[in-house]
Amino acid sequence: MAISNAREMVADAAQSGPETRSTLALRLLNCGLWHLGEKRIDTALQFVNDAVNVTDVPKTLSAIALAISASASDAQTLGPFLPALTTAVDKALRSANLSGGALEVSDAAWLGDLCCACCNMGGCGGDAPLAWACFGLLMIPRMSEKVLLQLSLHLKAGQPGGVLPLLDESLRPPVGPYDKWPAGPVTDPKSAYAAMHQQKKAVVFLIDRTWEPMLEACINATAMVFNDHLDSDDQVAMYSLGYGWIFPMQAKGTGAHADGLHAKVLAAKECKGSCILYESMQKVLAPSGAFGKLMNDKSYSAWLIVLTDLVDLKNAPSAPKVRALIKTMSAASGFNLAIIDSQTISGYEPRNQRWPEWRANCKRMVDEVAASGNKSYHIEANSAAEITSAFQRVASLMSVQVNEVL
Repeated sequence: MAISNAREMVADAAQSGPETRSTLALRLLNCGLWHLGEKRIDTALQFVNDAVNVTDVPKTLSAIALAISASASDAQTLGPFLPALTTAVDKALRSANLSGGALEVSDAAWLGDLCCACCNMGGCGGDAPLAWACFGLLMIPRMSEKVLLQLSLHLKAGQPGGVLPLLDESLRPPVGPYDKWPAGPVTDPKSAYAAMHQQKKAVVFLIDRTWEPMLEACINATAMVFNDHLDSDDQVAMYSLGYGWIFPMQAKGTGAHADGLHAKVLAAKECKGSCILYESMQKVLAPSGAFGKLMNDKSYSAWLIVLTDLVDLKNAPSAPKVRALIKTMSAASGFNLAIIDSQTISGYEPRNQRWPEWRANCKRMVDEVAASGNKSYHIEANSAAEITSAFQRVASLMSVQVNEVL
């Protein structure tokens, strides 16, 4: 069904503008990444092919090539995707029409991603990874630290041992997570980069516990993510909508401590709180709070996972609160917003005059957080089973992230 719906969207997008097709391509990519994370290679490949075919935007095509080439766990997994990724690279370069002129700074981000992707692919267009690394390092102006680091590692991997000390001295970045620079030979640049750039997670589960039919599925799914997808040194908290903290931000830990937090998650299977969405988000995101501080700590990937039917029953105008929330989330570094939308399950007052406002607020938060350079995902859940699936998807996205909207 998902693939059928995706193909219908691709057909509909044929008459749309580049921006709409680009957004659709990134949504298709995210679906493909999720299936790739679940080892469903054939299904993932169908989504990736559709994503490449639907857009001609160089930035988007580069994002597709980099995301898949970085996420494939080994050459065997990557192999089936290489034709689609090669097409993406070719389309990006042809659409940009870079021949005959100096590169502009505006080209740097996507072209850097493209060079990294070609290195991850084992080369592209007849050129080896070393050639793509050298081209990127020599030609791209003002590249990001992330791209500089990846291309430098690929450059090291293509050099004989005698020149490595000189390269280490020249390429070693000075500060931050880059102080883990691997001296000497590099055989797997992707793994070396992952080891240097690995982030801990800071996760807040903001859960609506006001509607019993979805409560058990919601709590069980939260417990699943807590148990199976968070490491002992990850930070985690759980907040009940319109009620308060189930437990505040702290390390997951091990042994009795982790078991105690898991027990608190499971004990939350009772209806509590109220549909006060925006104020609850404000409390969780408060800059002076533990999560608010971690949102701006580059050593953490911060995730706010919100299960809500989008309803906010405060009578005060919502626009100022939503503006403030967007400002806080957009200013963060490495922030991820995942809204699991349960409005179909709750069925709250379908004729309520505020539904257009609530839906527009959700869309605005998702769109504007993504536009800021952070990540946002809007995942609809129309049944208890889909709540479980939505949480599983978010868990996959924690390890396979794309800088756009689902």
